[in-house]
Amino acid sequence: MKKRLAVISAIMAAVCFVSAIICVVTVDNNAYFSPDYEKQDLSALINKESYSKEDYKTFFFQTGLGKIAIDQLKQTETFASSVLSAQASFFAPKNVVCKRKAITTNMEYFVDSAGFMERSFSIFCAQAGDVVIMESSHSFGWRHGHAGLVLDELHTLEAPIINVPAGRYYLSEWETYPTFMLLRLKDADKEFTENLAKDAYKNIKGTQYNVLAGVFNKKYTDKTPDGVQCASMVWYAYKNAGIDIDSTGGKIVTVQDIKNSDKFEIVQIFGYDPKGFMQ
Repeated sequence: MKKRLAVISAIMAAVCFVSAIICVVTVDNNAYFSPDYEKQDLSALINKESYSKEDYKTFFFQTGLGKIAIDQLKQTETFASSVLSAQASFFAPKNVVCKRKAITTNMEYFVDSAGFMERSFSIFCAQAGDVVIMESSHSFGWRHGHAGLVLDELHTLEAPIINVPAGRYYLSEWETYPTFMLLRLKDADKEFTENLAKDAYKNIKGTQYNVLAGVFNKKYTDKTPDGVQCASMVWYAYKNAGIDIDSTGGKIVTVQDIKNSDKFEIVQIFGYDPKGFMQ
């Protein structure tokens, strides 16, 4: 028995060692995108009454805020300060570290000068039914990322990791990740997406994590799935509402499948290269 435990311990140690090495390499190469172009003075643009397609593109490249966010913020008294705050965060230098989340999974975070985790940007305009995505988690070099469903301005529904069932989490945690994307259903009716989020929480919370969801069981059965991983959980929530957000249609739903779905439009990005998206 002792010999068996020793072998298991040695294997686990080796896995952690290899995972740690891969993590360092991944952080150096792929942690997040920092703008490689000039920061512009947005004062005149902010004060315009209406915006052209080129204006929205400038906002997007300078702040990470999509058209839908700019239009929404434009209706508030804090529009100028919100835009300038987003721009300052978008261009500010960052420190990124990689930490082990589970035995085979590593997560990247922003940290301050003392090495403590910190929130390095603000999420704007999130509302119930929106989808949050990041690509700051990886296992053995595979940058699989993570996804969640916004329940309200403060909370998300997530299936975080093996042995942890789907549940409610704080949206602000996403402000510590070096990559972030906020997506909204195109032409979304707010009441529809609010009900989608409520139903998802009611039907999916407590569902056990299953990294192979859809492989050895049916991809979709009824309102309550047998098991989910982060991306399949978000997909299930939308499928329950009659919308398929899996861009490939395979048995397994990945973060990339949701990210590439034509059902969504970008509200906000951070740590992604704006040139990779059409606005």
